[in-house]
Amino acid sequence: MLHNIEKDHHDNSAKTRESQDCSQKVLELQKRLDQARAEVNLLPGIQFSKEEQLNHLEALKTQLRLKQDLLQRHRFVSPFHKP
Repeated sequence: MLHNIEKDHHDNSAKTRESQDCSQKVLELQKRLDQARAEVNLLPGIQFSKEEQLNHLEALKTQLRLKQDLLQRHRFVSPFHKP
């Protein structure tokens, strides 16, 4: 009977230690997850939906095309332009 009591005490101690280890690991993982989320939130444009990002991309493409056209026209009428 004494052997069973000692074994139960040892089992309970091991379970308590294991539970504490698991709790510590959960806290560490939660901290790492929070850090990762904070880093992701620093990425530019992350607050926009995919559709909004695509709209911004199209607007940038349009701006680029217009600026390239403007440069072409400027080069054509420029007195420094050598045909």
